[in-house]
This record gives sequence, structure tokens and C-alpha cells, in this order.
Amino acid sequence: MKRRALLATVGAASTALAGCSSLLNAGGDDEATPTDTQNGTGEADQRHDLYLANLHDETLRIHVALRRTDTDEQLLSGRYELDNGQAAKFENAAAWDGEYEVTATLPTDATATYDWPTESCPDDDYSRNASLRVGGDDGDGDGFSFVVDACDALVAGTAASAGPAETFKIEGDGTTSS
Repeated sequence: MKRRALLATVGAASTALAGCSSLLNAGGDDEATPTDTQNGTGEADQRHDLYLANLHDETLRIHVALRRTDTDEQLLSGRYELDNGQAAKFENAAAWDGEYEVTATLPTDATATYDWPTESCPDDDYSRNASLRVGGDDGDGDGFSFVVDACDALVAGTAASAGPAETFKIEGDGTTSS
């Protein structure tokens, strides 16, 4: 008998909560959110994140620069100190349909430069996030690798623990970041 009373109570509570949850999204899915705004062309104006990951077995100071090549605008330039397994996340670093160049330099002067295409995706739910990794198994001779989202459900992040880029920035090195 107690089991039936419990089931009846749980069922009634579930029904009541289901009605309340619809109040949280009273405007429906058509309302724009800060990450899903319209750019005037009907396409989502979502911006793309850049990850800088240290997959070496040691702490590294990595200089990273991001330049928009179609406008020759330097978007960021600075040194970041990352422990093994850490990643810096540069949020909203690139916009749709821009041409970008990402360069990383190690203290040994080993340098790698990569093109970062951000052409539109057929589905607005996807992005062109990019991950610049130093170390790991998929790197070139100096240990650099660069991966860009291919407009699918796989996200070009990193297994490294990511945090805001400003957390890892080394101040006083004469470079700027925006």
C-alpha cells in the first residue's frame, strides 16, 4: 500500500514540475541568446574560440599571435605560460567568413603558423573553433599541431584542462592582447 501512495505522489510531482519547466523558456526556441544572434543576413553571428594547449611534459611559455589576414588586423599577441595539460581559451577570437593566421613561438624559437578558415557551416549549430597544440602525438617535428572544427559534432578542443586565456598571460612582455 505504501508503494502505491509513493508512486502516486511521485507521478503528481513530476506532472507539476513538467508544467513549470515550460515557464523557463516561455518565449520558445525562436528567441536569440547572446551566443545565437542574427548578423542581418539570417545566419547566426556565432564567433569561434581558439585554444592553445600545452601537451608537453613541462611548463612552457608560448607566444601566440592571431591576425586577420583579409584586413591585416592584429587581434592578439602575447606570451602565455601553461603547465603540462593546461590550455588557454581565447573566447570569441574569430568571426564567420574571415581569413585568419595563428602563429605560435616557443622560447627555443621553434615557430609554426597556420591558416584558420572560418567559412560558413551549413548548420548554424556548429562552429569553426580551432585548437593549437604544442606537444602530443599528432604534432610536427617541433611538436605543433592545429585542428579546426569541420562543421560537425566533433569539437576541436583539447583534452587539456582549459581556462580563460588571461589567466595564463605573462604581463610586461611588451605585447598586447584584445
